[in-house]
Amino acid sequence: MSPVKKFLFPEYSRTFYGKRWFDIALRTIHLMGLLGLSGGILFNAEQALWLPYFISTILSGSAMVLLSLWSNANWILQNRGLVIIAKVVLLSLLPVLSGSSVFPF
Repeated sequence: MSPVKKFLFPEYSRTFYGKRWFDIALRTIHLMGLLGLSGGILFNAEQALWLPYFISTILSGSAMVLLSLWSNANWILQNRGLVIIAKVVLLSLLPVLSGSSVFPF
């Protein structure tokens, strides 16, 4: 087995002490960011008010994906990984399809 394949697909999933609590903390930050972002967009708040929530949502979501990939890359081939990929694709198309200038990118 090649070293890259061995790193991505270990025989046993990697873990560390406190991984569950770290994952719960990341999910909590992600949900708080999503709520602040949604409220800011729905109530037409200024971009400066909801931009920190946008950034925290992106960073915490990326950290959750990287943690899952580090644990075992089989995650990306399972339904939950495929759903996350589909969600990211749909969210990246949102500014283009909506024709709105609300989004900061």
